[in-house]
Amino acid sequence: MAIQWADDFSRYGTGSTSRSRMLDGLPYATIGSTSAGEVTADPDVNITGFAFLPGYNGNNSFSDFRTAFPTVISGTAGMLARLWFGALPEDDTAARPNFMALERGNGDSIVYAQLQPNGSVIVYGRISNTPTQVADTINPVVQPNSWNHYELVHNKATGAGNLYINGVDTLSWTGVDTADNIELCNFSRRSGSGSAAAMYVKDFVIWDSTGSENNSVMGTVLVKRLKPDGDVTLGDWVASTGTTGFNLLAKDTPNDTTYLSADDTSPNPMSFTLENLPPEITSVRGILPVIRVRKVDGGDGNIQSGVSPNGTDWDDGTDRPVTTAFTYYFDVSELDPDTGTSWTPVTVDSANIRIDRTV
Repeated sequence: MAIQWADDFSRYGTGSTSRSRMLDGLPYATIGSTSAGEVTADPDVNITGFAFLPGYNGNNSFSDFRTAFPTVISGTAGMLARLWFGALPEDDTAARPNFMALERGNGDSIVYAQLQPNGSVIVYGRISNTPTQVADTINPVVQPNSWNHYELVHNKATGAGNLYINGVDTLSWTGVDTADNIELCNFSRRSGSGSAAAMYVKDFVIWDSTGSENNSVMGTVLVKRLKPDGDVTLGDWVASTGTTGFNLLAKDTPNDTTYLSADDTSPNPMSFTLENLPPEITSVRGILPVIRVRKVDGGDGNIQSGVSPNGTDWDDGTDRPVTTAFTYYFDVSELDPDTGTSWTPVTVDSANIRIDRTV
């Protein structure tokens, strides 16, 4: 594995109810419940889409919008996203966004980037267990009210790292403590216990240096959700309403009263076609099938999802037990199971997804 998680925030709905849905089994640990902490419409009026507006979680900026790495990292980890700052921070130190942070298991920062009043960026790293300035752009590199791509990369084993802005290596550092594994990452629009201007997040990805794919700096990537757009087969699954299944899954806001169900006779899987990628996409880093599912009693119930470029060769995810509460589960596919090479826009456009009850 190298890609650990990716999100465009388009599946949770918007407003206050999106908060609880984002915590339904995904890697999000805390998302803030004060001064937002919810999915919103894209702040760019010329774009139709979604973004996440981090809220506040108590008085600790390093827990405002925290994601747990599905796999703990003892080598190199990266977090990347497009960020929109509503304004540059006031001179109040508490309002300077700690906009990206990689953290150890107790939530303390290992390394973090902080936006300054003039649009410059300072990076702080933990040295002798104390956050210490390790890099400074000095000159402005961030402008407000625009989407820019940021990627924070740090090697826990060497204590060195880099910050990339719009794909450009902008800051580097060395000498950070190497004792703690990287277990969490965090976005915050503040640095203290006070309030600050709005900051939005989209195209969020976390990765590590293991495996053969996507194990180094990723650059300026787009995260795009592809909804089911047609039935290949419903197998032995039954729609709660109507005669088609794809439309019950292709929702921007969860509606758990409409669904597809399967009994305990080990049914044939259901399979669907997916929307095509935007025509400007030239390469694909991976596919992350995400499903929302529950079982209706305390008995056995396992689910497995998979993706295929041709309906024959499948990259199946984890065969996992599910709970009695609606929960999101996801897998990561980085290689086309037909060719053993990276997915391409052509193979993604022909891809099917299937969902199988295995127990």
